Amino acid sequence: MPEYNSITGDELLQPYAWNVEKLEGLTVMARHMVHDMNNFITVIGGNNNLAVQRIEPDSQASGNLENIRQTVAATEVLFKKLQIFSGRARCNEELVDINDLLEPGVNAFKNSLPGKARLSVNSTPLPKIRGDRQQLVMLLDALLSNAWDATPEGSGEVQLATGSFTLDDNSAALACPEGNARGGEYCFIEVRDRGEGINPGIVSKIFDPFFTTKLRRPGMGLPVVLGVTRRHNGIILMHTEQGRGSVFRVGLRKI
Repeated sequence: MPEYNSITGDELLQPYAWNVEKLEGLTVMARHMVHDMNNFITVIGGNNNLAVQRIEPDSQASGNLENIRQTVAATEVLFKKLQIFSGRARCNEELVDINDLLEPGVNAFKNSLPGKARLSVNSTPLPKIRGDRQQLVMLLDALLSNAWDATPEGSGEVQLATGSFTLDDNSAALACPEGNARGGEYCFIEVRDRGEGINPGIVSKIFDPFFTTKLRRPGMGLPVVLGVTRRHNGIILMHTEQGRGSVFRVGLRKI
C-alpha cells in the first residue's frame, strides 16, 4: 500500500461556509429544471423510439436517430445528477462499508487516467454506515474526477483515503445548513490533489450546478458531492491552498 502523504494537517480542514439562502435558491431552481426539462426529454426520446421502429434498418436517417438516442441518454444522466443535488433522488438506504465502494470506483477511475497520472489509496477498517450504495459510488467518482481535473495534465497525483474522525456540534452545524448533522464520530472519504488550488475568488461557486473552469466537464461533479452528502445528513470539510492543492473530506456519521 503506498504511503499516504498529507498535503495539509487535519487541523486545517474546515467546514465549508454555506450561503444558506443561495443554496436554497439553487435547490429550488434545480427542482424546477428537472421537472420541466425531463418532460421535454421524455417526449423527444419517445418520438425517437417510434421513428426508429418506422424506418428501414438501412435508412440514412438511422445514424441521426442514434445520435438523438445517445444525446437523450446523456441528458438523462445529467438530470439524474440534478435530482441528486436537489434532494429529489430516491435514497435506498442499507448498511454500507465505505471501503467496499473503493475497488469498483478506483478501478474505473484508473482506467481513465492518461500518461503518468498516479492514484494512491490508503484505506482504514471502518464500521458500516447507513446509506445509498449507488449514490455513494457517484460521490466517490465525482470527488476523484474533480481532483484529477485539478492536477497538471498527464502527470498529476490524486490521493484517496478512508478513515474516521470526531466533529464537534458547532462545526457539524456549519457543515450542514439544514441542521440535521450533529457532532460525534464520522467515517470519511477524503480525496486530495496536488494541483494549483482553488482561486479564492471562485471558492463560493464550486458547488453551484454547471459552474466549471474545465471545458471537458459539465460542472456537476461537486454539486453531486453536495447533494449526496446532504441526503445522508453528512458533512463536507475542505481546504485549498494556492500552489499546493485541495482536500475534500466527506464525513458520514457512524451508526
